[in-house]
Amino acid sequence: MRKAVVFDDEFIVLQGFQTKVDWSHYGIDLAGTAANGIEALAVFRSVRPDIIFTDIRMPGMDGLQLLEIITQEAPDTICIVFSGFNEFEYVKRALKIGVIDFIEKPITLRKIQEALQKVNIQMNKQKELLEKATLDLLLMGAEAEVKWLSTLGVNATGIAGVTVLACSSEKGYLTENDDYRVIKVRNGSEYIALVIHVNPATEPLKESMNNWAEHAGGVSVGSGRTYVKLADATKSYREAQSALRYGMYLEGEGWTRYEDLAECGDLPDGLTAWEELFVFYIRTCDTKGVFQQLERFKQSFEAKNLEKRLLELEILKLVYLGWEAAKEAGVDMAKIMDADQFPHVQLRKLVTLDEIIGWFRDHIDRIMKSMIDTRQRIKHDSVDKAVSYMALNYNRDISLKEVASHVGMNATYFSLLFKESKGLSYIKYLTRMRMEQAKTLLLDGLLINEVSEKVGYYHYRHFTEVFKKYTGVTPGQYRETHRKSE
Repeated sequence: MRKAVVFDDEFIVLQGFQTKVDWSHYGIDLAGTAANGIEALAVFRSVRPDIIFTDIRMPGMDGLQLLEIITQEAPDTICIVFSGFNEFEYVKRALKIGVIDFIEKPITLRKIQEALQKVNIQMNKQKELLEKATLDLLLMGAEAEVKWLSTLGVNATGIAGVTVLACSSEKGYLTENDDYRVIKVRNGSEYIALVIHVNPATEPLKESMNNWAEHAGGVSVGSGRTYVKLADATKSYREAQSALRYGMYLEGEGWTRYEDLAECGDLPDGLTAWEELFVFYIRTCDTKGVFQQLERFKQSFEAKNLEKRLLELEILKLVYLGWEAAKEAGVDMAKIMDADQFPHVQLRKLVTLDEIIGWFRDHIDRIMKSMIDTRQRIKHDSVDKAVSYMALNYNRDISLKEVASHVGMNATYFSLLFKESKGLSYIKYLTRMRMEQAKTLLLDGLLINEVSEKVGYYHYRHFTEVFKKYTGVTPGQYRETHRKSE
């Protein structure tokens, strides 16, 4: 809900705004009032409102001095002033500052309602323009940077960094605070949040996301890396999409950081979003998803009527990406590669779109069947070997990459195979293993910080947070409860 504040030194005006206006009707919350300019500035900085109603003449600091400060600190704030019939000079100054409307005195309920209707129209226009500019920034990067800054009404020097979040539903959206601002946009079925950091430190965002993840409730969020350059928001966006995709497959819900995927989400540079999704379906052995993408690919080429050479190049690229995914899975490449001819030689012999797509479909089908056969053959032995290794080494920082290397697998493929076999991601399984051992050690009488170190957590606070999330109680409460029951 949008927030508004009212500043006026007349008590009756403040009372009227508080008691006579149905703010909820306009989707607005009256978040604060003040009777002088100094107090008004403090209220503004505390509340960070979207809309300001202010008198021009106030003690301490007049309304125009106040608005000059506010528009410097928050240029997209909508400002409305109260003006008398003889205050033309003030009105001219107010227009230069960027005030969007005036309420002439004496102030009536009808005038306030008319102003609020204008505010809603203005804010909806601003919202649409900002969402469009933000989506352009995420998709085009540097090309859209100047327009985005102009739409937001800021300059790049006030931005300490950008992070993009991709959400499975709008429930994953994060609320902003003094350390960062959040701009929410939709791109088809995607829910995206562009986080603009005011504070160079990223810890406030991390803390907020950790708090959100504790109550995720079936919602997933993937986050890209934080970049200093605004134009790199497009990189963070692609990373957030990848993190969300793998997070939903591996974790089911909660927050997945691109950094935490290790080797899992790594892909060659320069892939389009469509190509990334195609590789994801191959890696996860989702045959239905692969062929749905292939059908979209065919329809896209038919609609664009592109020349055959471009079609061949794209198909060759996808075939080689499929081969790489198959190698990750340990597939015997002789089963899917024709020994006598390379793919580009075979493609040159084909003429029609249907012939080319048919060849592509057969080749991808061969890759998928080989991957599924290989997965079934090696799944149980490899995962059992990995679990045994984890049981011997959970008391130290063992990474997914290390365990995958121990069983002789690519980390990407191993993480997907592990989830399929155990029903839990590698991280969740390791956490469960550690927490179950922690329970035993706590009941054996070890100090909490000793238990923390013995199960692989070197920060006592982190161990306590994870234990509480896993069991619902702190380590101390768990021990006390079980001692009483005994």
